Amino acid sequence: MITRTLTLGPFQTNSYLLGCEATREAVVIDPGFEAEEILAQVETDELRVVKILLTHGHVDHVSAVSGVKAGTGAPVYIHAADQDQYLAAPSLARYFGLRTEAQPPPDHILSDGDEVTFGQEKLSVIHTPGHTPGGVCFLSESAKLLVAGDTLFCRGIGRTNLPGGSMRQLFASIKQRIYSLDGSIRVLPGHGPDTTIRDEMFQNPFVTL
Repeated sequence: MITRTLTLGPFQTNSYLLGCEATREAVVIDPGFEAEEILAQVETDELRVVKILLTHGHVDHVSAVSGVKAGTGAPVYIHAADQDQYLAAPSLARYFGLRTEAQPPPDHILSDGDEVTFGQEKLSVIHTPGHTPGGVCFLSESAKLLVAGDTLFCRGIGRTNLPGGSMRQLFASIKQRIYSLDGSIRVLPGHGPDTTIRDEMFQNPFVTL
């Protein structure tokens, strides 16, 4: 699988471009800022974006959705429980002293256990509430990678003091849904460097087994 990380915007949000080497179909996950940079990478890799996937609805993960959708025509996918936060992105942006435009309404609703395909690749949807009610992770078993959004970071976890956050739910999501996976799986977080599930299981200061 082609994997590109673009760290963009004032929050240094990781946006991910995943592509099928055989068909050149691709997905963009969490286009937070700077749509033009994401689209430039798509062109460089000669990919065709067929889906825009959102791990959650916070402004720093969705502000470039409109630009990426305009440039690719790809539909937008998000969990039902985060639709309101996604559509309210301009309000949350003002909370952080930023400005962003309203984003296009989602085209498809994600549920736990869904499978998202692009070319010959497949991602499984894992509902991991806590950072937000509708937070999800995307798992590629074949590539052994997990796009974790703001659920789990390298030696960190997502904040829970924004609307809909729950520390209890976040701990449960990490321990029950993520730490139960193969420890060698690479974790691609919403901010910061990559890690592995095994490293976080034993070295994360917030949630260890």
